[in-house]
Amino acid sequence: MSNGDGAPMTSADSGGVNRFRIQLIVLIVVYTLIVYGGIFVLTRTILADSLRAQAASYIDLVLTTRQWNASHGGVWVLKREGVEPNAFLRSLGIDPEITTEDGAELVLRNPSAMTREMSELTEEGRGIIFHLVGENPLNPANAPDEWEASGLAEIDEGGSWAETFVRTPGQTPVYRYIEPLIVDTSCMGCHTSEQGYSVGQRKGGLGVSIPTTTFDSQMRRFSIVLSALAVFTLAIGVGIALTMVTRLRTRLHVANSQLQIMAVTDELTGILNRRATLARLAEEFERSKRTDDPLSVISLDLDHFKNINDVHGHATGDCALREFTERVQSVTRNYDVFGRVGGEEFLVLAPNTTLAEASALGERILNAMRRVPLTDCPGTVTMTASAGVAQLDEADLNYDALLMRADEALYRAKSAGRDQVNTDS
Repeated sequence: MSNGDGAPMTSADSGGVNRFRIQLIVLIVVYTLIVYGGIFVLTRTILADSLRAQAASYIDLVLTTRQWNASHGGVWVLKREGVEPNAFLRSLGIDPEITTEDGAELVLRNPSAMTREMSELTEEGRGIIFHLVGENPLNPANAPDEWEASGLAEIDEGGSWAETFVRTPGQTPVYRYIEPLIVDTSCMGCHTSEQGYSVGQRKGGLGVSIPTTTFDSQMRRFSIVLSALAVFTLAIGVGIALTMVTRLRTRLHVANSQLQIMAVTDELTGILNRRATLARLAEEFERSKRTDDPLSVISLDLDHFKNINDVHGHATGDCALREFTERVQSVTRNYDVFGRVGGEEFLVLAPNTTLAEASALGERILNAMRRVPLTDCPGTVTMTASAGVAQLDEADLNYDALLMRADEALYRAKSAGRDQVNTDS
């Protein structure tokens, strides 16, 4: 049963819920990506910082060792196979070889040679390479490569270090880091101002290359775990969201259905209210006009209902209205329409019913009320009703005309003494 007020959930309402569901899922996806993307970036930054700290620590250790070496004017070591004198020292006027009184041959290891040999040891053991870089070096091996040159230029522009990740297909990925070499007094033992050296000047740099195989492996494992957690979180979030939306939709449907019922139902009696009853009357009027089937209406009014309220109270009056409704429903047919149109005024629509048949139905309704006490209401209360019956006529242009004739018949029934049926004839 429908009317012009309440309505079940429409396709537009359903579309709105679907749009909300999609927006909620998109929000959850975006939020999850932002959170786990942020965790990934933060973790990678922490690992990269750790790698930078490791490189800086290596550089600091080498620089400290170089400073110690330079402060002692170099270190003499026994000459043996693979330990050759630094030929570039001779160009500086320094003899890199001596023989002791007991005949031992010693070779001078200056900071540059020591750094190179330390790099060879760490490269063999851990794959870590140190590279001493200088501008216009005596040893061509100390010339900067393309990245080292750009890194030193970056440092000259105000940085204190430079770094990069190098991933070349077919080669071990490495992290490269370089710091400037600052000339101090210990350096002046081998280098002079004529060579362009002065204390406090940046003269080249010291770089380190660290394999990132472990770093990349950790990031891959972390990415897999993080992706799995993100998918799990996303699945849980979407599942909860869909459950919430489904429950919300169910509650909206229930609330909408309740609103629909409230819009068409009289709150006290539970039957159709005035607006819904008149809406059904308009429908039946149009149908009967179209099919030429008979349509009758019965206008009902409780006799002396005000006395019940005045003598027994409004609670008894409300109870009387509910019991009257139940008794009318007990004698009307399934296809009859019954509604409350006023305080104690009711209307029965009788489709496919002639005036005589409607009049008989009115008598059955009044008989259900005559001299039978209201069993469920406080006190001993008896109640009667009056009825006016009218049948649709070809001259009726709208249902108001039919309703007016039924009301006139009801008025005549009340004027004639009440508790009777009067017909529009």
